[in-house]
Amino acid sequence: MFFLSLLLACSENTPDFFEGFTDGESYFVQVKSNPTPIPFNEYFSLEIQAFENDDLALALENVTVSVNATMPSHGHGMNENPVLSGPENGIFFAEGLKWHMEGEWELLIFVETEKASFTVECCTE
Repeated sequence: MFFLSLLLACSENTPDFFEGFTDGESYFVQVKSNPTPIPFNEYFSLEIQAFENDDLALALENVTVSVNATMPSHGHGMNENPVLSGPENGIFFAEGLKWHMEGEWELLIFVETEKASFTVECCTE
């Protein structure tokens, strides 16, 4: 059931908007990049919302959120450490992300001890 839910949620993802359940299915996350699409070798930011489920009734504010990104085929992550702030009206902000290589990145959003993972093809110069 989880994989079906994740597959269906991920099928709606675009180069600037990602949504899906965390691996433990306790949270549903929505992520929007700015600018869109994510640029190559330039700083970008993310707006992140976490919900108890996919009905999106109320964005959670009493949770810990963090962000990372890796290139699984290369075995490394970003050279930058994003700075998180918020929440403001249910939105967490991650600033200072930069994807310094073209190729497949795995965007990782952690909510408490669970993670949502989104595969993103980056970018063109």
